[in-house]
Amino acid sequence: MTRHYLRYSAAVVALLAAAACSNFLTGDKLSSDPNQPQTASRFLLLNGVQATQFTNQTGAVARAFGMFTQQFSGTDRQYSSLEQYDFTGDDFTGTFNSTYGAGGLVDIRKIQQDARSANDKVFLGVAQVWEALTIGTAATIWGDIPYREAANPSIKNPHFDPQAQVFADVQKVLDSAIANLNTNSGLGPQAYDLIYGASGSSPASVQKWVAAAHTLKARYYMNMAEKDPSNYARVIAEASLGIMDPANDFRTYQSSTPGEENVWYQFEFRERDTYIRAGEYFVDLLKARSDPRLTEFFAPNGTGSVVGAVPGAGDVSASTLNPETRGAASYRQPLITAAENLLMRAEAKYMTGDVTAINDLNTVRGWYGLAPVALTGAALLQAIAEEEYIALFQNIQVMPLYARTCYPNVTPVGGGSIIPRRVYYGSDEANANPNTPAVQNLFNPNDLAGGTLFAAAACRGQAVGAP
Repeated sequence: MTRHYLRYSAAVVALLAAAACSNFLTGDKLSSDPNQPQTASRFLLLNGVQATQFTNQTGAVARAFGMFTQQFSGTDRQYSSLEQYDFTGDDFTGTFNSTYGAGGLVDIRKIQQDARSANDKVFLGVAQVWEALTIGTAATIWGDIPYREAANPSIKNPHFDPQAQVFADVQKVLDSAIANLNTNSGLGPQAYDLIYGASGSSPASVQKWVAAAHTLKARYYMNMAEKDPSNYARVIAEASLGIMDPANDFRTYQSSTPGEENVWYQFEFRERDTYIRAGEYFVDLLKARSDPRLTEFFAPNGTGSVVGAVPGAGDVSASTLNPETRGAASYRQPLITAAENLLMRAEAKYMTGDVTAINDLNTVRGWYGLAPVALTGAALLQAIAEEEYIALFQNIQVMPLYARTCYPNVTPVGGGSIIPRRVYYGSDEANANPNTPAVQNLFNPNDLAGGTLFAAAACRGQAVGAP
């Protein structure tokens, strides 16, 4: 939560009361325990931030957006309802709280303060990229969010900043991150960097972080491009400096060690094994394309075939994630990728009349063993959006793609007329912070109806209730 809370156990309260009665047993060697430090170093704090934000990026919201865009189907219990857009703030309280609290913005700011004190500009730049990813994702999910007043212990009830302002502020954080990283000054996170490894502040390692920062800049410009088309040129400029090689993708760290497993593995194979299955629309699309990622994404079901569940049918016999690949305990989920980077650039090029858009599309297709295509006009734009939809499998960014383009143009589940483009603020925040908007829509303020691929009347999930 964004409010600043101090919670004491009964034992701690009793200890404080006793300490108030006497100064017996105090002093440098008596009142401090070197084995129990009162503050964590930036290295240890980074561990917590990475673990928390890996869960935020690949947990409840990623599953919800995957169902809303019909990559998945909710097949049991509350996920049968969630698939049909029946949710409350309770469903996403944990995600909202951990955006700010332990492992979120509060700790990220502590890391930055410690890095500044140590004049470790590489570490500072890494922490700023984490801030941009964390807050930019929150603005993507919820639109208006606390930011300028967030993580400030003197402000109990921070105001909600407009989505466009948050993205603009995040762009400045990324500019600072890139500048700090490019100094190549300081030790950097070293072995505590779970993204790009233990190479410290080596130029190669630092430049991977720089490229990821540029791709994030392109992402957040793209998220606002439908409302402000001047952002397409910015997308092209930033993506051209972003991640260009899939080997440098920004991925979670996971292993088969208990507590380090892939969140999707934990959910589907250990905790909620009947709740979610492959979506019929997505499976049929991959089959129609003869896309080799079909069996990377999903496992054959009891009939020996990859089968998607019909929306709303609750078919638990449909295919699960492939437990050997995308659903494996040790699978490192992609969060910021070369494929997203090039496909954003392709989309932006198309929107600005750059005929080389097709080249970026075909480069990505080639990475997955798909033949090049020769397309122009609206068919090219749809092919780019389709490739983005697949490349963003299991990724929160699939929702801004849908909000921006109306791809995939799927029919809402359960006879509704609008597919949600956001979820509700966490209930803890709504209950504790009076600045939380009382009325929440199923879309964010900067979403438009219809997208770039379809007229509003033809976009089946956005035509009604749009801003």
